[in-house]
Amino acid sequence: MSKALLPFCLCLVALAGAPPAWADKDKDKEERPRPTAAEQKEIRDLAARVGRGRHPALRGQAATALGNYGVKAEAAVPALVQALKDADLGVASTAAASLGKVGVHSPDAVKGLLGALTGGRQDLKPTCAEALGRIGPNAGAAAPALVEALGSDDFDLRREAATALGFLGPRAEAVAPPRLKGLLTDAEPRVRVAAATSLARLGDRSPELADVLGGAVQKSNRLPLEVRHAAAEALGLLGPHGAKAVPTLLAALREAAEINPALPYAEQRQAQHDDFRRAVAGALGRIGDESAIPALRTAAENDALREAATEALGKLGAE
Repeated sequence: MSKALLPFCLCLVALAGAPPAWADKDKDKEERPRPTAAEQKEIRDLAARVGRGRHPALRGQAATALGNYGVKAEAAVPALVQALKDADLGVASTAAASLGKVGVHSPDAVKGLLGALTGGRQDLKPTCAEALGRIGPNAGAAAPALVEALGSDDFDLRREAATALGFLGPRAEAVAPPRLKGLLTDAEPRVRVAAATSLARLGDRSPELADVLGGAVQKSNRLPLEVRHAAAEALGLLGPHGAKAVPTLLAALREAAEINPALPYAEQRQAQHDDFRRAVAGALGRIGDESAIPALRTAAENDALREAATEALGKLGAE
């Protein structure tokens, strides 16, 4: 579960040198959507089903449905926290993921996830780390435990903990950077990218970040497209400090997808590749190197890339 969500839960800062995400978006001050009377009843029914459904599939479906309600279902936090102890890993994992959506404002959700991260079953911990990252700065109390998880032998847990720390705000900024820097040479490239990305979110602009992220973007390294995408977006966070990766980004911008149209999901694969190239265009605009202008102008002739390339050209003063 966490593997599928990782590349799409990355909420990146738009401009280099901009304040961290938590500085310009206080979730506690947002107007919270309230459930209608009918929704309240359904949320209560789903919460009861999470704990008492006879079959794991029914309990898991209820947990998923609660997550789809988001913060409207905050009243279901106790049931979801209890479901973290479900004997079925699928149910427990779904409950953890849903807590990351439902419990954004709930200290009890953070407490439950933190307990499962530090004392629960090993195979549930990566999803708990991911959910804490989704909650964001309101889960700042989990920063020390996530830093501790960076030393795990489980590379999924190292990756998810590294990713989550980038979203936890000042509490993570105070304790995480030294340990995250230690992961820049991790044997697992996905862990290296997660660490570099979170360091960039936390304000680090060290040269080695561009090396790690640029290497991940390179097609020759044969990393999954979602990892290359995350690395490209993170390079945009570095702004001018990511300039050494511009040649790699330009190659990626020109890169055609190698997809057999006869294979299943060919359209989805093409859409993912287009999304990757849009992220590359965005990074080039934020880095601010004018050598990217010709390639971006060419990219702007492609329907799938036009908007992203035009926006990047605007940042370079070359609309």
